[in-house]
Amino acid sequence: MAALPKNEVSQTDFAYLTDRVLLAEGKKQIYGMQFDWVDGKLQPQPLEDKANVDKLRADVGLSSLAEYAKEMEESYGAGKK
Repeated sequence: MAALPKNEVSQTDFAYLTDRVLLAEGKKQIYGMQFDWVDGKLQPQPLEDKANVDKLRADVGLSSLAEYAKEMEESYGAGKK
């Protein structure tokens, strides 16, 4: 997927898949697409580069991590787990 032109691959799907594979390999995620429940609140799983995650997300057309986290909480409900 990474080798294909960006307009031929869903960049959202690319980010999801990249992060899932990295976490499955015991590495940190790049785009912050994968979350866990921590003390009743959704939190992104470990990130490779917290300082630049929003730039990396923007590069593939994603909203900021804070905006995505808000969407996740609205979708899955804070404190539900």
